[in-house]
Amino acid sequence: MISDYGRHDKIELVLHGAVTYDDLDDLNTVINSSHNKLRERPKVFTAPRRSGRSLWQEIARNTWLFAGKLRYHGQIDQGARSVRLELSINPTRFAAYAQRFDPSSVADLREIELSDLLHRDPQRRASLEAASLAQWDNWIPSTPWISSVTKEWQQLLALYIEAVSRFVTEDFNTRAAITCPNNPPKLRLQDLNTHVPSLQHAEVHWELSASDARLSYAALERALRATAHNFSVQEQINLSEGRDDAARWISIKMRKGVRFTVYAKLDGRIRLEVTYKGPPSIGDIVQSDLRFRSNTPLVERLERLRIDGARCINRLLGELPSIAMVKAADDMVELSRALEVIARTAQGNVTLIRETLSQLTFDGSITARRNTSLCRLAEDLTKLGVMQRVAPIERNLSRRFVLISSLATTFARFRDRCTNHPEGVVSVSEG
Repeated sequence: MISDYGRHDKIELVLHGAVTYDDLDDLNTVINSSHNKLRERPKVFTAPRRSGRSLWQEIARNTWLFAGKLRYHGQIDQGARSVRLELSINPTRFAAYAQRFDPSSVADLREIELSDLLHRDPQRRASLEAASLAQWDNWIPSTPWISSVTKEWQQLLALYIEAVSRFVTEDFNTRAAITCPNNPPKLRLQDLNTHVPSLQHAEVHWELSASDARLSYAALERALRATAHNFSVQEQINLSEGRDDAARWISIKMRKGVRFTVYAKLDGRIRLEVTYKGPPSIGDIVQSDLRFRSNTPLVERLERLRIDGARCINRLLGELPSIAMVKAADDMVELSRALEVIARTAQGNVTLIRETLSQLTFDGSITARRNTSLCRLAEDLTKLGVMQRVAPIERNLSRRFVLISSLATTFARFRDRCTNHPEGVVSVSEG
């Protein structure tokens, strides 16, 4: 059973407000110059864009720990235009970056300047990307800070969302005061305590330790395939900078607007994720006792998603057949995956399949010349994580791949069986 202590990843929400001005030319000047470097202030917005009558500015996402757009709409009063701030935030990433300040609690973060707190610090980013298998900064370290902040998650959400709203407002107004010192335009967003932003999308995840995440994922996928009425399995392979990164995940539709996904996050971690996406309203697709009322605060709504997500996962796992993994089961799961890859890559080529299985059984490895079908098959098994390329001889025309993990033991048992039972070996003679 998992606890309610999940963490939110991507959250999409919308805040409404207005920008007031005395002179429309002043407003246009501020909008058109707000992306320029000004008194060493890093820009929050990129250059304005226009499509027909629609005008908007994107947030410089590579600089800040949030993304989105500020849209300028029609006039609502003399000297006032309505605005819509569409935000995409990631509280888990924010928590991982906040660790660089060595906080002991969420309260410590309130003492930090907003421009520092929300800055996507390059050094911290490089550190997180280096630890991630896919070189993304969404890797979450297992530290006392992450453990403690997960228990203070509501406080972190409130601080983070309020900080982003206040930072955007203050940046716009500061730049406006510098650009148009006489009666500058002013941006106001609705008070988060009295006007609840609308939720468009939200993700909640739980990460569990596993001695071998790939095998644990394989067992879960196998059980989910047998149990779920509908599912999709996706695989992504990236080849960059001489490193092969492969990801595989299975996704199941739990109910309308709610989807469950599981994948191996790291070698020793499994991630379980529940995604909520409207329409209908996210508040209507949670369980009945957790549905949102019109006056339910935003942080409370997000907390209810954590609880609903935990219930979804526990109910789903509780209905699965036993997935307790013993050694033999591990071996069979991994062997079946390897055989699936061999069959798919060989495309019915019996000679290629025979050569592959022969080398794996008697050598525990594959040796193949470059750019051959056998070499490509070995590379596919490497991407699966059951083989590893070795190069004992430099500039060799052939490539060598050796079995790793439990599959090496499986084929070793096959080899021993053939060696100890010579009657099972069939000789072929002419004629």
